[in-house]
Amino acid sequence: MLETRPLGFHLLGCYNALRAKGRKRKTARQTVRRVIATCRRAGFRYLSDITPGKVEMFLSELRNDGAGITAQTYNHYVRNIGQFCRWMGHTGRAECNPLEHLRPLEAAKVRNECRRERRAVTPNEMRQVIAAAQAGPVRGGALGPERALVYWLAVMTGLRANEIKCLSAGDFQLSDEPCVTIRATSAKNSQTAILPLPDDLAEDLRNHLITKAPGARAFNLPHVSGGFAKMLTADLKAAQIASVDEAGRNL
Repeated sequence: MLETRPLGFHLLGCYNALRAKGRKRKTARQTVRRVIATCRRAGFRYLSDITPGKVEMFLSELRNDGAGITAQTYNHYVRNIGQFCRWMGHTGRAECNPLEHLRPLEAAKVRNECRRERRAVTPNEMRQVIAAAQAGPVRGGALGPERALVYWLAVMTGLRANEIKCLSAGDFQLSDEPCVTIRATSAKNSQTAILPLPDDLAEDLRNHLITKAPGARAFNLPHVSGGFAKMLTADLKAAQIASVDEAGRNL
């Protein structure tokens, strides 16, 4: 029976099922990684090993280990391992879902647990960061002027780091009514969007992209996890702007 196979045998099938349902590659991978982490730390090898109590014990350890995970991340783990067990049942790989009665933390607890208080960058600070990047060295593989252009684009469009990383030269329309198209495959909400661009930014983008083929990456940015944040933190430091202010708010 499939139920007697090790859990690792089923993980690829779960990943493929998530992708077939339209989940992004990154989301599907993260789901499987959380399932693997839970199974390893809780000692689950077969479906019969999984119990709500052991899952809760593992997640409680994560909550109390060092910096600890947030209530929101706790709930992500609960949903992901529960999703895996439900999929096992729906596909006939298991007779029942052992985590049917496992519940996430209450929404009020998630709302009340604010790990980071944030603040918006001011226009003057943004000018300082752009100027520091423009004159700065290569960071994360990106030249200073390229980083400055990326920050300017982010501020004017509200695009997230990953959305900018995924842009190709052909996603930009820089002649009449300049704009950039965010493809559904890279947008966080999985919906295509067309965003207008100011003329002065469009002019700098035109100069930057003039030698690039339509399918080429628009920007040479770090693709390693946390690479974009490290790059920005270094430019903030060069601009003499604290990423955390005196009130403890994160920029």
